[in-house]
This record gives sequence, C-alpha cells and structure tokens, in this order.
Amino acid sequence: MEEAVKKRAEIHYHKMTEMPVNKLILSLCVPTVISMLITTIYNATDTYFVSKISVSASGAVGILFSLMAILQAFGFMCGHGSGSWISRLLGAREIERARQYSTTGFAMAFLMGIFFLFFGLWLITPLMRFLGSTPTILPYAKSYGFYILIAAPAFTTSCVMNNILRYEGLAKLAMVGLVTGGVLNTILDPILIFTFHLGIQGAGLSTAISQYISMFILFAMFAQKRSQSRIEWRYLNFSPKLMLNIIKNGFPSLTRQGLNSLSNLCLNVQAGLYGDACIAAMSIVAKCMQLMFSVCVGIGQGFQPVSSFNYGAKKFQRVKQGILFTWGFSSLVIAVLSIASFIFAPELNVEEAKNSAWDGDVYGYLDHENPWSKIADLVNQRIGTPNNIAIEKAHLSVDRLEALRIAFPDSSFTNNVSPFVAEARLRKTPEEVEQLKAAGAEADFAFQIGFNALKNGVTERYVAGQIDYQLKLQKGVMHTSFETIVQAGKNAANPHLGPTMNKIEPNELVLFDLGTMHNGYASDSSRTVAYGEPTAKEKEIYEVDREAQQAAIEAAKPGITASELDAVARDIITKAGYGEYFIHRLGHGIGMNVHEFPQIMEGNDVVLEEGMCFSIEPGIYIPNVAGVRIEDCGVVTKNGFETFTKTCKELKYIPVKD
Repeated sequence: MEEAVKKRAEIHYHKMTEMPVNKLILSLCVPTVISMLITTIYNATDTYFVSKISVSASGAVGILFSLMAILQAFGFMCGHGSGSWISRLLGAREIERARQYSTTGFAMAFLMGIFFLFFGLWLITPLMRFLGSTPTILPYAKSYGFYILIAAPAFTTSCVMNNILRYEGLAKLAMVGLVTGGVLNTILDPILIFTFHLGIQGAGLSTAISQYISMFILFAMFAQKRSQSRIEWRYLNFSPKLMLNIIKNGFPSLTRQGLNSLSNLCLNVQAGLYGDACIAAMSIVAKCMQLMFSVCVGIGQGFQPVSSFNYGAKKFQRVKQGILFTWGFSSLVIAVLSIASFIFAPELNVEEAKNSAWDGDVYGYLDHENPWSKIADLVNQRIGTPNNIAIEKAHLSVDRLEALRIAFPDSSFTNNVSPFVAEARLRKTPEEVEQLKAAGAEADFAFQIGFNALKNGVTERYVAGQIDYQLKLQKGVMHTSFETIVQAGKNAANPHLGPTMNKIEPNELVLFDLGTMHNGYASDSSRTVAYGEPTAKEKEIYEVDREAQQAAIEAAKPGITASELDAVARDIITKAGYGEYFIHRLGHGIGMNVHEFPQIMEGNDVVLEEGMCFSIEPGIYIPNVAGVRIEDCGVVTKNGFETFTKTCKELKYIPVKD
C-alpha cells in the first residue's frame, strides 16, 4: 500500500514539475472552475426555490450570504494557509512536514466552525439584525440561519480539504465532493421546501445536509490515502510557529473574503432602507455576478498549486511562465464573459412587498399559475358559484373584468359597489385616525429635512431626494404617498409641477408638498417657506393664504357642508383680490388613498360628520411671480377639526447659505 502511494507521489511530482506550464494550468483549472461554479449554483439554488416562498424569504437568503462568506473566509484562511505550505513542501519532497500542515489546518478550521456554531446560535437574533435583517426578514433569517450555523464546521473544514487537494494538484478529487453536495442540495431543496412543507427551514436543512455530506466525501479522500497529505491525530501540531505560518499565508484570503462579506453586509443594510424586495433583488443580482466571477477565481486557483509546487522545487522559471499565462488567459475569459453578460442579461423582476392595512386572508400564486382560476377555485370552495359578483367600477380595469368573466362564466357583474365603498370610507375609526396621525408626524419630520436641505445652487430635485432618502434612513418610510414636490420661485405658481432641475436662489419662496404611507394610510401636507428675504408681494399673498386656511380650519365641524367650508377660505382670498388665482378645490378626503371622499369644493352639499378626514389646502398661484399653498389634513371631531400635521404656519425664514 505504502509503495503504491510513493509511486503515485513520484508520478505526480514529475507531472507538476515537467508538464508544459500552460497545459498543466488548464488541466487543473477546468475542474476547479467547475467546482467554483457548482458552489455558486449551490447558493443560487436556495435563492431560486426560496423566492417561491416570499420576497422576505428571498431577502433572508441574501442576508445569510454574508454569514456563509464569513465562514468561508476562515475556511479559506486555513485552507490556503496550509495548502500553500503543503504544495511547497511536497515540491521539496518533505512529505511528513506537509502532513502536519494538512492535519493542523483542518483542526484549526474545525475549531473555528465550532466557535461560530455555538456563539452564533447563542446570539442569533442580534447577529441576524447586524447582518442587515429588517423586522419582516428577521423570522426567515433566524430559521434559515439556524441551519447555516449548524453546518458551520462543515463549511470551514470543507474549504480546507478542498484547497489542500487543489494545492496538491488533485483538483478532480476536490471537485467530486463539491459537485456531490451541490447536486444533492438542488434535489433536496424542492422536496423539503414544498413536498414536506418546511418552507425556508427546508432550504436551510437541505444546505446543512449537503454541506456535511460534501465534507464526509472530501474527508474520505484523505482517509483512503488518495492524496499525499493526511488528516490524522499523529500529525496534529499546534506549535505557535506552524499555526502562525498557516495564518500568515492564509491572511490575504481571509482579508479578501472578509471584505467581500463586509461589503455584502453594508449593501444589505443600505438596501434594507428600500424594503425587503430590494434586499431580495440585490441577492439575486449578486448570485449572477458570482457565476461570472467564479470562473476567474477557478482559473487563479488552478494556477496556485503550479506556483507553490514549482517554487518548492526551485523551478522559478516555470512559476514566471505560469503567472504570465494565468494573467493573460483570465483577462481574456473575463472580457468574453462581460460582453456575453451585456448581450444576454435577463430582466430581473422581483415582486415588491407592500405594506397593507388589509387584515383578511391573503392567497398567493406562482408565476406559471393563472390567478383568476385560483380565485374562482377559492370562491367556489367557500360559497359555490355566485350568481352575481359586485365590482368597484371606479377601480377595476377592463382587462381584469374580462378575466373575471372568463373565470366566472355563469356570473353577472352588474352591481357597482364603488358608492358603498366610498361611503364606508368617509368616516374613519379611532384606530384609523391614529394611523393617519402617525403618517402626519412623518410628514412633519420630512418638512424639517427639506428646510435644512435648502442652500444656494442646489436643485429642487436634490432637496426632494434628500427628503425621500432621510425618510427611509431615519424613519424607515418605504413609500411616499405621491412624488415629493419641491418648487422654488416662479415654479411654485404651477401647482403639482413636480421638482425640476431648477436651482434654489436666494430671496424667493419655496413650496413643499409631501406625504408618506404609514401602515397603509396616507399623509399629505404642504408648507411654503422663505429662503432669504421675499418681496412684499410674496409676503402679502402668503398672509392672505394663511388667514384663509386658518379660518377654514376653525370653521370645520360637524354640520357644515363641504361647499360651505370651501366658501369660507375662498371668500377671504377673493376679497383680498386673489380669487382668480385660487384655481382648485379647498380639499380632498384622505385615508388609505391620498385622494378620497369627501371633496371639499363648491357644489358639494355633503354634510361633514365626526370621523371624516380631509385636507384644507387653499392656494394662490400668480404666474411668473410666485405660488403659495398651506395644507393640513385632519379629522372632524365632536367640536371642530384636529390637524394631523403640526409644522408651524407662520412664514418661516430660512437663512441663505452656500
């Protein structure tokens, strides 16, 4: 047996030191590239199947990618650190010393894996939050992360054994273990997730099982003495010098992989500001990038044993030849892959997870399923085939109506419930009012961000962008109720123009109109401020508008009609000589939509009642001069009207600054 091992070692030595360098690197990098691709597909498999569960579940896989990268970083440190020494020592024919490095590198990685397992499980909740979990992703991340942590020793030790085999020039043996694990994970994922209904836990369990099986297959290569290296107790050597040699050689790999994990972590944290869908989308894009990058890493890892082995054998000219060939070949490959990626790049569509105030049952459907058929099946199971189905004509599209007619061929669709829905939403419950107040508080915060962002030379769009960004960053607001509007100077005379690239200039009025969505309920508020010193005319129209708005707020109470309330503000503006410049209704209802009933306008004789919520927003817009609008939404109370926004309405002067 020992003679056969020595004979194989001698043949292998001559192969590594005498075969033409280009041919040798290609023979080693092909199985290594396959191994790297399998590892990437391994991770992408979980992403694909978990995406069928929910957007938040997909986000959890992206969050845990950082943890897997950390585990691999320490595994690579021990694997590259020991592998480099092993290759050099084998090249120098110091086999016994090489075996000390293989055994000790494996033991170090195993202990690191055990450390991550126990401390990770102990601190799993703060760990998942640190990695970038949002509150909605956290439950999925903990479930999936539990199994990743259970598999931590397998992750770290597999990296070591895989690298040792590659550094010996036995890339095909390394490939067997990785490919087996990848194929097994692909098979187990759908079975555990969907057949056994384990959901994301099934994906985690599949990964853990596959990792341990891959680890045992790789270990078997050493146990069967398929390599010159050994993983045996008698070769274990925890001497400080040997371990320091491993760490020093492996530290660059730890740094590279560690920074990769850190960058992914930072990306998750920043993506979390835009919701679970953004984290999920970035996770999918990262997997696509990995597929391309893994090819180049595989080429580089095919070169590593050639470099180390020949360095140990003191064949330095072959090392130089290998460097030049690897650099040129990998550059060519990455260029071809980059061009191909642009040509064949698929459009990635990730369904956005939206917050909703709906508290009833929710049913999903897969991409290949007909949602209308599913609706029909669910309805028929619950109540049988309906004779008549009521619809909201104000919101149902013709396309969807036709789809419903096909799904329910024996039903009629003549009843329009839009008036009933509008009536039901006229009066808000106390719980709904609390949500609207919370949305109003977010709008007040947004005003302060906008006011502070004003300075010479910035554009309206810049200020609007700062508002939106800080709402996400500081308040976790993922959706505004409409496009944030910032209008400066003459632009403000065009209501709802939207922010432009017009630059903010000193001594002009700036109009803000903004709102957020909070748990499915909208806010909508406007303020006009002075950036520097406005003209006397601008001050005048501001005070007229403020007086009109305040009078309307004081007049709003149960018993007055919408038309009468509109007249309160309109009469003040008309008497001041600006009636022709007040060109819209006084207000609109607000709730789950930013525009609802009642309409506060001339001709609407709806009597206002307690619980009705709407805006009061008189405006004066003088073309080529300026525009002013002051808006608050609020609720009719027993004795009056309570506004949801509290930002001061005295004309605010913002100091001019560069």
